[in-house]
Amino acid sequence: MKLIQSALFTFMLLTSHLHSQTLVNFLNSNTRAMSMSGAFTSVYDIDNSPMWNPSISILEKDRKLGIESKYSHFEVDIIPVGLAIGTLLLEELLSDSTESNSDLWKAIGIFVVYSVRGYTYSKDKYQIYLKLNEDLYDYDLTDTKNFFDNSQSMLAFSYQIGREFAIGASLNYYQTYIENAGRERGMGESIGLSYNALSVNQFSYGITYFNFPNNIRDVREKTERLFDNSINLGISYQYKYDYLLSLDIRDVNHIDNDSFLETHLGLEEKISDYKNGKFFLREGGYFLNNTTAKPVYSLGLGYKSNLTEDDDNLYNISLGVVVNRFIEKKYNLFFSTQINL
Repeated sequence: MKLIQSALFTFMLLTSHLHSQTLVNFLNSNTRAMSMSGAFTSVYDIDNSPMWNPSISILEKDRKLGIESKYSHFEVDIIPVGLAIGTLLLEELLSDSTESNSDLWKAIGIFVVYSVRGYTYSKDKYQIYLKLNEDLYDYDLTDTKNFFDNSQSMLAFSYQIGREFAIGASLNYYQTYIENAGRERGMGESIGLSYNALSVNQFSYGITYFNFPNNIRDVREKTERLFDNSINLGISYQYKYDYLLSLDIRDVNHIDNDSFLETHLGLEEKISDYKNGKFFLREGGYFLNNTTAKPVYSLGLGYKSNLTEDDDNLYNISLGVVVNRFIEKKYNLFFSTQINL
């Protein structure tokens, strides 16, 4: 418990000045990756990895004992469900009329749909992953007209070659709405390769190519530092599932860009066991465009619990909060409360 208290104190210290800064919120299952400064090209995580490398999550079953190779599950975020139920109960308590409010039911429908974040179907050699909705920018839970703006949806496919190699590709649909710029939509793609070094003591490697829509080339640049037509490299090392160190190098194919070889470093460490789950402290950082005058820091907390002792893959709850400092005095808060069924 002392370790948990120390981690909470560190997290509170970092966020203690948020009231005087610009704060942008994201309801995002990508929380773990962002709390490690986006150094995630070579990290195994079915909830996060497909957005960074569509090939790598299928190799997790060979890295960690006890994970089944054949399964399917839905990813559900319980925050929208809770908000929907709370809104409905509050409306019923305050309303004297039995007539249904169309705006209320519309909001509840959006909350429920939004809560189903994705679906995974996995077999021995291939995996299909569907991401229904993932926040890209700030959002307003009460704005039902623009609720699905500034988001990404994705269909990814990966195929395993032997025990150590995998290849994958994803098709991505982006929609954005920025004041004074209007609404933009478009399709993008990514291609990934991954290598699971089973014989080299928990090392893994990844490479991903990203292509974004011509009309919104910077759609994932603002928060995730992913660039159009860029190739990104990653290497990670995991020690006894208690420590994870990851390194990403952005935009290795554009020598003339300021973002060329922008290096991201992430760290995750287990700080405590609690019943059938674990608490994690996550941190990371990089220098914007490799200039020491613009450092970016990230910090997060996470808890992952298995609902059953027999299965480590299908049934778990993941909680995480992260604050990232970006250009000038701006903070981005990511959070998720996700359960896989």
